[in-house]
Amino acid sequence: MGFAISASVLAVGGLIILAAMVRTGKPVGAFFKSCAQGILLMIAVNLTSSFTGMALSVNGLSLGFACLAGAPGVISLLLLNMAAL
Repeated sequence: MGFAISASVLAVGGLIILAAMVRTGKPVGAFFKSCAQGILLMIAVNLTSSFTGMALSVNGLSLGFACLAGAPGVISLLLLNMAAL
Protein backbone atom coordinates (compact mmCIF):
# COMPACT_ATOMS: atom_id res chain seq x y z
CA MET A 1 0.00 0.00 0.00
CA GLY A 2 2.88 2.38 0.75
CA PHE A 3 4.30 1.86 -2.73
CA ALA A 4 0.96 2.63 -4.36
CA ILE A 5 0.66 5.91 -2.47
CA SER A 6 4.23 6.91 -3.31
CA ALA A 7 3.78 6.01 -6.97
CA SER A 8 0.53 7.96 -7.23
CA VAL A 9 2.06 11.04 -5.56
CA LEU A 10 5.03 10.92 -7.94
CA ALA A 11 2.72 10.45 -10.94
CA VAL A 12 0.61 13.45 -9.97
CA GLY A 13 3.76 15.52 -9.40
CA GLY A 14 5.08 14.52 -12.82
CA LEU A 15 1.81 15.47 -14.48
CA ILE A 16 1.84 18.85 -12.76
CA ILE A 17 5.38 19.49 -13.99
CA LEU A 18 4.50 18.45 -17.54
CA ALA A 19 1.36 20.63 -17.49
CA ALA A 20 3.45 23.62 -16.39
CA MET A 21 5.87 22.98 -19.26
CA VAL A 22 3.01 22.84 -21.78
CA ARG A 23 1.50 26.08 -20.43
CA THR A 24 4.71 27.99 -21.26
CA GLY A 25 3.92 27.68 -24.96
CA LYS A 26 7.28 26.07 -25.68
CA PRO A 27 7.16 22.69 -23.91
CA VAL A 28 10.22 21.19 -25.61
CA GLY A 29 12.40 24.19 -24.78
CA ALA A 30 11.14 24.23 -21.20
CA PHE A 31 11.90 20.52 -20.86
CA PHE A 32 15.45 20.88 -22.14
CA LYS A 33 16.12 23.91 -19.91
CA SER A 34 14.77 22.05 -16.89
CA CYS A 35 16.81 18.98 -17.80
CA ALA A 36 20.00 21.00 -18.21
CA GLN A 37 19.46 22.82 -14.92
CA GLY A 38 18.86 19.58 -13.04
CA ILE A 39 21.87 17.77 -14.46
CA LEU A 40 24.18 20.77 -13.98
CA LEU A 41 23.01 21.14 -10.40
CA MET A 42 23.60 17.44 -9.80
CA ILE A 43 27.15 17.81 -11.16
CA ALA A 44 27.70 20.85 -8.92
CA VAL A 45 26.48 18.96 -5.86
CA ASN A 46 28.81 16.06 -6.58
CA LEU A 47 31.77 18.38 -7.27
CA THR A 48 31.30 20.14 -3.93
CA SER A 49 30.72 16.92 -2.00
CA SER A 50 34.24 17.00 -0.56
CA PHE A 51 33.38 20.29 1.16
CA THR A 52 29.77 19.60 2.13
CA GLY A 53 29.85 15.87 2.80
CA MET A 54 26.68 15.39 0.72
CA ALA A 55 26.89 13.44 -2.52
CA LEU A 56 24.20 12.03 -4.77
CA SER A 57 24.55 8.69 -6.49
CA VAL A 58 24.44 9.00 -10.24
CA ASN A 59 22.14 6.37 -11.73
CA GLY A 60 19.27 6.28 -14.17
CA LEU A 61 16.58 7.01 -11.60
CA SER A 62 18.33 10.01 -10.06
CA LEU A 63 19.28 11.43 -13.46
CA GLY A 64 15.73 10.96 -14.73
CA PHE A 65 14.30 12.68 -11.67
CA ALA A 66 16.82 15.52 -11.96
CA CYS A 67 16.02 15.85 -15.66
CA LEU A 68 12.24 15.87 -15.25
CA ALA A 69 11.98 17.95 -12.08
CA GLY A 70 15.03 20.16 -12.61
CA ALA A 71 16.57 22.02 -9.68
CA PRO A 72 13.68 21.29 -7.28
CA GLY A 73 14.15 17.60 -8.05
CA VAL A 74 17.82 17.70 -7.09
CA ILE A 75 16.98 19.59 -3.91
CA SER A 76 14.38 16.92 -3.12
CA LEU A 77 16.98 14.22 -3.66
CA LEU A 78 19.34 16.02 -1.29
CA LEU A 79 16.63 16.31 1.37
CA LEU A 80 15.78 12.61 0.99
CA ASN A 81 19.47 11.79 1.28
CA MET A 82 19.74 13.86 4.47
CA ALA A 83 16.64 12.20 5.93
CA ALA A 84 18.08 8.75 5.24
CA LEU A 85 21.32 9.47 7.10
